[in-house]
Amino acid sequence: MNYPNPAIFPLLTLALLLLSSLPCPATSHSSSSSLDNFLQCIANKSAPLLESVYTPTNPSFDLVLRALIRNRRFSTPKPVAIVAPTRVSHVQATVFCARVDVSKEVAYVQAGATLGELYYKIANASNVHAFPAGVCTGLGTGGHFSGGGYGKLIRKYGLSVDNIVDAQVVEVNGKIINRALMGEDLFWAIRGGGGASFAVIVAWKIKLVRVPAKVTVFNVPFTLEQGATDVAFKWQQVAPKLPDVLFIRLQPSVVNGARDYSKNKSDYVKTLIPKSGLETIWKLLIELANTTTANVIMQSNPYGGKFSEIPASSTPFPHRSGNLFLVQYIIFCDEEELNVTDHNVDRVRYMHDRMALDALVYGSKYFKDNFPRLTTVKAMADPDNFFKNEQSIPPNIN
Repeated sequence: MNYPNPAIFPLLTLALLLLSSLPCPATSHSSSSSLDNFLQCIANKSAPLLESVYTPTNPSFDLVLRALIRNRRFSTPKPVAIVAPTRVSHVQATVFCARVDVSKEVAYVQAGATLGELYYKIANASNVHAFPAGVCTGLGTGGHFSGGGYGKLIRKYGLSVDNIVDAQVVEVNGKIINRALMGEDLFWAIRGGGGASFAVIVAWKIKLVRVPAKVTVFNVPFTLEQGATDVAFKWQQVAPKLPDVLFIRLQPSVVNGARDYSKNKSDYVKTLIPKSGLETIWKLLIELANTTTANVIMQSNPYGGKFSEIPASSTPFPHRSGNLFLVQYIIFCDEEELNVTDHNVDRVRYMHDRMALDALVYGSKYFKDNFPRLTTVKAMADPDNFFKNEQSIPPNIN
């Protein structure tokens, strides 16, 4: 596929999505006026940057917006405009998209670089270094890291945020600051508390980790007739206690073919699920598969190792010690009709509700005891709540 300007995509997540910074338009006139004012401001600051501004009237707007969206169910409101910087001066940054220094075992990563780009750069520089992060290569590092950065190396090295040593951000007054200038409270908050609540993440300095030049990957399928229940029950007891170099995932699924749309929900399991409970889960998976054309997956990732040894307060991500494994409920569907897609999304919610009937408000559920500290940092870093979205951290007005 040919993109209008391929150079913008390493920086795409630095795009300023103006939904949060411009008032909600009451009319098309007010929306147009706000956009005109914004474009004039851009022209005054940096005329060449106008070439990288995409508005809804631009033929490339939808292509740029959706270029790296992996889940085609994406349906959030469109921004008033997308700004895609193409030059370092546009974001006042001084680092490359993904620059690896193997001698010091660090890398410098701009926030718009994808995980795939980062992994490629690291692999080209060394076959015995890596970085703990996710397996979806289209993810942007800016959002993935600031949300925690969960991946298959967690048992050996923890989350992405456990291996970030510095950051460059644009704070609410427009200044570029690093760890030394922002202070440890804000540096703590952006590593797992959602960077978009506090600043615009420009770049990360990450610590590379050592990995073997060769690794072993295996996949062993079991059906119910082959004793899948016994295997799953034993897995719960063994997988979280294995040496930290081993990561063994359990993935019960009912597959109806390839699908492009998806919906996920998650839970943490603290005690063993009895065999009777596992059998109930299998019945539920089959029930869901019989009432939809979608793929239904219940993916379980073991905890333990270094990940569980790191204190819950060391970063905003608190779900560590005390959990045996993480469960993700995933449904993949290919119907574009809204009512059918909503039906499949409801199927995931139904399954999630059968597993856990109670839920706290999002702040306490996501961040537990770290939530009050996050609101305090928010009040210091962004007291007027400029960086705001539907689930951003609110300022502690008290």
